[in-house]
Amino acid sequence: RDETILCSHYKLADNEWYIIPGGGVNSEETAEEGNVREVMEETGYAITVNELVFVREFIPSRLGGKHFKEGFHQIELFFLCSLENDIPMEPTEHDNHQIGCEWIPLSKLEEINFFPTSLKTNIRTRHFPTKYVGNVG
Repeated sequence: RDETILCSHYKLADNEWYIIPGGGVNSEETAEEGNVREVMEETGYAITVNELVFVREFIPSRLGGKHFKEGFHQIELFFLCSLENDIPMEPTEHDNHQIGCEWIPLSKLEEINFFPTSLKTNIRTRHFPTKYVGNVG
C-alpha cells in the first residue's frame, strides 16, 4: 500500500523483528485461501491474492539458525496482495511473540530487523528475477 509493506511485528526478550504475515494452510485449504485466512487472523486486514512473487525454502539448520526444532524445513509462497478495505478488523489470532502489525515504508526495510533478510532489496524494489529463491535467510 503506497510504498509500504504490511509486516507482523514480533518481540521476544530484547529482540524485535518483522516478517510478512502468513502461515500454514489447513487441511482442504488452498494456498490462496490459507493466505487470506492467515493475514486476517494476524492483522485484521481482508486481502485479495493477486500473484505469486517468489518461492523460498527455509531450512534453518543450513543457515545457522538455532531457534528451530531439529529437522525444521518450510516451503514458503510469497504473494502480491491487495487490500479489500483500508480499515482492519480486530485480528483474531496472533502468533507466539507477535505484538502487532505495522505498515513499514519500503525505504526503511534495510534499517529494521526484517526477515527474509537476504530479500530486503528485492522486496523494496519489487524485482524478482527468479521465482524460486532457494534456501535463503
